[in-house]
Amino acid sequence: MKKIKFQGHEIEYDERKPRSWKFQRLVASANENPNAAFEAIDSLLLGRADEISELLGDDVDVMGELATAIINECGGTAKN
Repeated sequence: MKKIKFQGHEIEYDERKPRSWKFQRLVASANENPNAAFEAIDSLLLGRADEISELLGDDVDVMGELATAIINECGGTAKN
């Protein structure tokens, strides 16, 4: 597990997820199944996505920015 500083908070995440086949499949299927995106982000954030969302103001765009920042930090690419 690693941590990223984001909007003044240290947020723990699973650095293995962005390179995971299952994670990438969830991200890729998000257009057809929006729940897949939530599942992917929740797995990335160790099952704490709702808690972290509240911490960050309950803003879906901010959560997307967080996920993108983590994926980029892990050397992946945030594509959808």
